[in-house]
This record gives sequence, C-alpha cells and structure tokens, in this order.
Amino acid sequence: MHEELCRRGYESSIGLTVKHNVLVIQKRLDDEAITLARKVAWRYDKVLVFDIDDFFDAPLYVRNVKRLAHLADIVTTATPEQAEFLYKTVSRCGGIEGKTVVIENPIDYGLKVPISRDHSSSEFLRVVWFGFSENIPYDILNAISLWKGIKLTVITDKIPDIQQRLNVQCNLVAWEYDSFIQNITNNDVALLSHHGSVITNAKSANKMSTAIMCGLPVIASNTPDYFRLASKCGVKEYLFESIEEVQHLLVLLKHPEIRNEYLSKAQHAITDQYSITELCDTFLAKIQEVSEAKNSRPLYYSTVGLCGLVNSLLRR
Repeated sequence: MHEELCRRGYESSIGLTVKHNVLVIQKRLDDEAITLARKVAWRYDKVLVFDIDDFFDAPLYVRNVKRLAHLADIVTTATPEQAEFLYKTVSRCGGIEGKTVVIENPIDYGLKVPISRDHSSSEFLRVVWFGFSENIPYDILNAISLWKGIKLTVITDKIPDIQQRLNVQCNLVAWEYDSFIQNITNNDVALLSHHGSVITNAKSANKMSTAIMCGLPVIASNTPDYFRLASKCGVKEYLFESIEEVQHLLVLLKHPEIRNEYLSKAQHAITDQYSITELCDTFLAKIQEVSEAKNSRPLYYSTVGLCGLVNSLLRR
C-alpha cells in the first residue's frame, strides 16, 4: 500500500510521526503507538486508521487492541470473520461495527502480473507449505511424507525448532523476503491450511493468492476465506477437509495438464480482483469519507500523506 500511494503522488512514509494527515497503525500495539494514536484521535484534521488481521490471546495485546479500536476513526480487517471476532473482543467500546471495513489483502511480494509457467511431467510432485512455524499443520505434513512420488518443502522461520518436531523427510528452507519467490517457484503445488481455532480459521487467503500468482496450483483447507477465493477462481473443488481428500487432490495434480488448467482459470481471477490498485481505491475512498466528515482537507491534494507503522513479518 505504501508503494502504491507513493506511485500515485501521495507523501507516504513508514515510522512514528504525526506530520501526515492520516496515521495507519498496523500490528504495532506498544505504548508508544498508543500514545501517538491518542494525539491523532483528538485532531479534527487527522484520520486514525487501525488495521488488524492478527489476533493473540496475550492480555496486554488484547487490552491494546481494545484501546486502539476505540480511538480509531476507521478499523480495517482482511475478512468478515476477523471483523466479527473484533466486534466480540471490543464489545464494551460499542459502535465498532459502524467504523469497521473489510479490505481484502492485495497480491503480495510486489507481483504485478502472474508468473507464466507451463507445468510438465516429472518423477516427483514437489509440494510446498509456507508460513509461520506456529501454524505448521504437522498432522498433514507427516501424513503426506509417507506417500510415494511426493517431495515436500517447508518454507518457514525457526528451522532448528521445527527439525525436532517435524517427523518427515522434507526440504526445510528459511523464509527471507528477497528469496521467497525463487524458493516457492521451485515447487509444483502449494498445500495451505487454516486450522486449530476460531482466530486461525478467520485468517485471510493471501497466501493462496501469492502461490497462484507464482504459478502454483493450491490445495487448501475448506475454511471461510479460502472458500471465497477458490470460488472466485473457479477451483473450489481443490479445498479439503480430511487427509484422504488431500491425498486425492495431490494424486489428481500429479497430472501437469490439470495443473495448467487450474492456473489458466485462477491466475486471471487473482489479478482482476486482488490487485493493489483496486484495493487502494477502496482504502482511499473510506479515508476520504471519514476525512470529509471531520472537516479535514480533501485527499486529492498531493501534500496529504500516509504514515504506516508496519512490522516486517512473514507476509502473513
């Protein structure tokens, strides 16, 4: 979003400052951010946006979520389920529904066009899972490691800890932003899952859109946002609810013509519906609406900027 705003001529920067007319707080929920949010919240010429799509049970984190949701002019989440969870979390504040907007996660890693790829036959089907180590579906990965004709790769953090827990023969790759695209495209299919809790099941499907843009068909758990994205792409038959369904789908995707057919449908849909251009329009329209209500300057002046507080995480 920061890069897209700069491309459009807005003065956007990342850091702790109140010099801009719009402040976006994303993920960083420490006392310094809360103090800055309070300064902005009482200014009629500024708009405070709180973007949240990760939830944790730590008491201090929950307290700060409530404080920021109460102070913010706009609260953005990535899925309706995250918005619903947020309503319940900050229910004492009241009125959170009226200022919450769902803005889906855009295509990640700076990908503007899908990576063109023509899948061909090979002895092994190379399957990759990627994400934070705490979200690794050990049951699924341990199962598929026993199936013939599969080569498994896991791209994640905390690899020494995982080696002790992951009872499979697989290629462990440390996640790094600059090398991620190259590492994921060394595979044929991505396996992704949301599992374990209401919070996890509410996550967005941005990893699925990333994999598809990189030329990998995706099989994913039949959870809300994966279902929405797969339906838009015409590939909802590639969602699973059991180990048996995972096995069936991987057998099907061993055929390169099936993988190519999947991508011919899905990549076009992803680029149409999840581009940063479209989602930035939605973001700016909401800010304009609130800005006008607060009698602030219109956002079409190029001097108006955006300050984003962004932790460099594993791209969700």
